[in-house]
Amino acid sequence: MSERKVLNKYYPPDFDPLSVPRQRRSTTNQKLQTVRLDTPFPMFNSRKEITDQKYLTIPIYRFYIRYTRCSSSITFKTDPKNRDHECESEEETLGRLKREEGERNVIEDFEVKTQQTKTDMAITDALDEIRVQNARREKLQLEPTEALGTSKRSTPREQEEAFQDQSSKVIGGISILDGLCDISVPIPHFHRMKRKKKDYSTALGIKRK
Repeated sequence: MSERKVLNKYYPPDFDPLSVPRQRRSTTNQKLQTVRLDTPFPMFNSRKEITDQKYLTIPIYRFYIRYTRCSSSITFKTDPKNRDHECESEEETLGRLKREEGERNVIEDFEVKTQQTKTDMAITDALDEIRVQNARREKLQLEPTEALGTSKRSTPREQEEAFQDQSSKVIGGISILDGLCDISVPIPHFHRMKRKKKDYSTALGIKRK
C-alpha cells in the first residue's frame, strides 16, 4: 500500500536523468502569474499582474481575486506611496455589499418579529395560567361561604337540636375529665440519697489498728 503523501520517490539504479524531457515555461503571458494571496479573509490563489506603472522605481502590481459568494472578480492594485492597496472595482463591490446588507436586514427583521411573537405567546399563556389560578382560588373561597349560608337557612328546631348535641358532647367531655382527675398519682420526691463508702483497705488485706 502506497503512502498518502509521497515524500520519498524510488529511483532505480539504471535511472538516467538525461532521459527525462525538460519542461519549458510558457512565455505567452509572463505578466500574469498565479500566486497565493494573504488577505483579511482566508487565503486563496489570485492572479498577479505586473503593470507598467511605477512609483520611485517600485513596480505596481494588480491582483485579481474572486468573491466567495458570487464568484465575481475583484481587482485592486498596490499603493507603495501610502503603503496600502487601491481598489479598482469598488463600485460593483459596494453595490453588491449594499444588496447583501439589505437582504440581511430583511432576514434580521423577520427573526426579530418571530421572536417577538414567541414572547407575546408566552406572555398570553402565563396570563391564562394566572387567570385559571385566580378562578380556582375564588371558587375555594366561595364554597365555605355557601356552606355557612345553607346552615343559616336551617329551621329553629334544627338549630336547637344541633345545640343540644354540642352541649351533650361538651358535658360528656367534662365528665371524662373529672374521672381522670380522680385518679391518684404519686407525687415524686427529690431527696438526695447518701451512698455508702466502700472500704478498699479490707479488700487489699490491710488491717487497721
